[in-house]
Amino acid sequence: LPMNDKKSLISKIICLSVVLIFVFSLCSCVNRFTVRVDSHAHDYVKESFLFENKIKGAVYKNPDFNEGDPDSEEFIWNEEGSRKLYFIIEDEKTYNEIFTDEAPSVDFEKKMVVLLIYYDINPNLTHYIRSIKLKNNELSVSLSSTISFRSGSTWPYPRCTTLTMNKAEITNVYFEI
Repeated sequence: LPMNDKKSLISKIICLSVVLIFVFSLCSCVNRFTVRVDSHAHDYVKESFLFENKIKGAVYKNPDFNEGDPDSEEFIWNEEGSRKLYFIIEDEKTYNEIFTDEAPSVDFEKKMVVLLIYYDINPNLTHYIRSIKLKNNELSVSLSSTISFRSGSTWPYPRCTTLTMNKAEITNVYFEI
């Protein structure tokens, strides 16, 4: 081959190599989280756990409700505390303290669960991850939502959403809903 053709071939090989390295590095970043979102985790979070970790703006069943007492309230409107709570769950013991037996099983050797509790009035809301980023042990999650119109709204209740993801060092979680 003439000298110009050899130089051209070498530069094409170098460019292709750089592009392949870049593409492979992107692929490794994309698979880093492998997150599964459950927008309806409140279906299997223990009521006692929700009552112990009340959020501002939600309505709870009164555990001391006495049907025979006309002054007894069946529901409690919570006006104290945070509007959002999150819990980082890294072991089966903690998971079993929070969730009922109907909760999906999790392999805590490889996975962890982040539980978000906030008040909501639409039981037909489903979340999807818009973006997720882990930097300096801080997880930032932006969720988008869709609504199915099967039924209307309800009293503000403690909605629980979980993220089941690969194990990572996380000290803080920030949610945007």
